Amino acid sequence: MPAAGAFGGGAPPDAQREADWNAAGTRAAAGPARSQAARGRRGRGRGAGCGRSRRADRQRHLAQRLAPRGDAVEAPFGAQGRHQGGELTMDRVDQGWSYEDLADPARGWLGTERGLDPVDQFATTHAGRRLALTWRRRSDRKIVRREGAVGLFNADVLDDPSLAAEPLVVCQTEADALALAAAGIVRVVGLNDDRATVPRAERADSFWSWLAPIRDLARQGVNPILAFHDSPTGWSLREAVAKQIGRAKCRWLNLHGAPSPEAMVLAGRIEELAQAVREADWISVRGVYGLDELPRVDERPALDPGLGDLGKHCRLRTGDLMVVTGIPGHGKTLFLNNLLAAMHRRHGWRSCFCSPEQHPWLDHRRALLRLHAQLPHDRLSEAQMAAGEAWMREAFCWMVAGLDDTPDIAWFLEMAETAAVRFGAKAIVLDPWNELVHRRAAHELGDEYANEALRRIRVLARELDVLVIIAAHPRKQDADPDTGDYPVPALYDVSGAAAWKNKPDLGVVVHRYPRATLLRVEKTRYEDVHGRPGDLEVHVDPQSGRYARVATLTTVS
Repeated sequence: MPAAGAFGGGAPPDAQREADWNAAGTRAAAGPARSQAARGRRGRGRGAGCGRSRRADRQRHLAQRLAPRGDAVEAPFGAQGRHQGGELTMDRVDQGWSYEDLADPARGWLGTERGLDPVDQFATTHAGRRLALTWRRRSDRKIVRREGAVGLFNADVLDDPSLAAEPLVVCQTEADALALAAAGIVRVVGLNDDRATVPRAERADSFWSWLAPIRDLARQGVNPILAFHDSPTGWSLREAVAKQIGRAKCRWLNLHGAPSPEAMVLAGRIEELAQAVREADWISVRGVYGLDELPRVDERPALDPGLGDLGKHCRLRTGDLMVVTGIPGHGKTLFLNNLLAAMHRRHGWRSCFCSPEQHPWLDHRRALLRLHAQLPHDRLSEAQMAAGEAWMREAFCWMVAGLDDTPDIAWFLEMAETAAVRFGAKAIVLDPWNELVHRRAAHELGDEYANEALRRIRVLARELDVLVIIAAHPRKQDADPDTGDYPVPALYDVSGAAAWKNKPDLGVVVHRYPRATLLRVEKTRYEDVHGRPGDLEVHVDPQSGRYARVATLTTVS
């Protein structure tokens, strides 16, 4: 296995290289011995004859080294750069230069470093025409100079029909392509310029034109393997190239801890590199997964609130969306108070209320104290008040819009996140929906707005792992002209759209009759999880507002 310093044939040993430079009077030998005074005199023009002689020798030496040669030079690891008759052959690789050679300001080359950092030259050709020359430092494969167009090194393999069954590998550098060739991967190309990973928008289309042949092959069913470096530059380039080709069509090469394919070959891991190509993984596409790739979430059990028979029909689970509807004044808020008080009592849930219709301190606090003590508010002792407030501190928190706030959907989502993260809320209640400020776009219909708003709220529920409950009023109901009774509304009657029936996981209708209250569980998305839809008869304790009896029934009168 050749050493890294011997990358490519035709490179003179370091000792011979230094001897050549010494004979030519180069700065590599003379520089260290030169004093600061001598450099100062040369800068002022004195002693310039010797300096001019050295520069002329250097230029003649470089001109000889740069002169185009038609002969191919053996490439690294015994591999060759272009596929010819089953063997890869390089068009031209000049080895053994130093970085100082390419840093000569007189020739307009890049860099100002000094020392002997070898530089390798790679020729990009296609169909016998040389398109570009690229010089890369051997130590880190950074480009120090490139002449010609951005393109693909070894692109002739793309036109060879005899290689159609071979995997197509796209590398970050020419050296990586040669390394993969040494591992027996013959259908391999490399980028001759990996510096501009994200081009400016105004030249994006023209910049990526060199990828056209790979895009064409991808359309024909070829899935390219992107073998880029395990580094920020390599990751960025892989993402950019995959986006241009189409992420769904691309695989990526797992280097198993190595920085590049070239490094794996230099470390003697040739067979491991070949195996990595055979086992290349698909680039992940967010949104499509196999069973073993599905995002894992903890099990979310559906919980019985502990209110009589309600658990047979309506079990609560975090991550879900629940809608409660009913004619105003028929007990939606009372139902929610009883439901969430029971969830705290039985499961330790903390709930957050957004109830713009009632003042949280004057009204909602009084209703919850009455529920806790099972007595009217005006009959509570100081001890009962203190105990009730201590219970509320543990069980509830509230969203309250300030004078400068606009309580719209965005505000509600932000407050809900705060309640979940800072207060540990498991249930978020919006009571009622119509009290939010709803800003529809000029072209947006009511059902479109409701559908999108409920989608955003349901996404929030899943991300925060909370149950979101929305109380929504139905459209105006017409009373029976004979009895004066109102018909029981349905989720489809909620003002806005059919989304109120389609979007939620649970849907409950609250309707009050003279002697009892009807709870109609109209929708459960999964009967084996949430319970079976059905009707329940509820009797309310008039002193405390607590649900005294909740039982399944068929009719309510």
